[in-house]
Amino acid sequence: MVYSIGFNLMCWTAGAFVFGGREAMKPRKLLSNPALIATLVGMALFLGGWSLPKFLGDAMSMLGATTTPLAMFVIGARLISLRPAHLRDAKLLLVCLLRLIVFPLTVLLLLRLTGLPPVVVNALYLCTAMPCAALTAMQTDLFRCDSDLASRGVALSTALSLITLPGMLLLL
Repeated sequence: MVYSIGFNLMCWTAGAFVFGGREAMKPRKLLSNPALIATLVGMALFLGGWSLPKFLGDAMSMLGATTTPLAMFVIGARLISLRPAHLRDAKLLLVCLLRLIVFPLTVLLLLRLTGLPPVVVNALYLCTAMPCAALTAMQTDLFRCDSDLASRGVALSTALSLITLPGMLLLL
């Protein structure tokens, strides 16, 4: 949960800045972002020990249950556009190498030095070893950036993760 909160906050603040520049960082833009609002409301509910009324909680649970299947549809649509030529894009392959191997191994090493319980270290490490989020391509669409490059990156990292993830699991 903490990882997801941190991930959402980073995506919709620092990530928005990377893709949208200063325009994306205007307070009005930030405060009107549904993902950021949901993250902050969720944090407030959790930290305050409050819960939503049952009918609202049930509706949120049903909506939340659709996010993984929808993300899989988006990634599947991006994978269709992957071509053999994309496997020769040195810069994209370097980014995938960093994302799928170098960063997770660095995180694993650093986390093992913290003295955190192994289950926490392993969970955070595996979250870091996952391929690029479909959100990457969606944000490039939203901020009118190179969505074709982002789609190729999401698709390629997803395809390569079929090889890298089993290897990363062996390190646990």
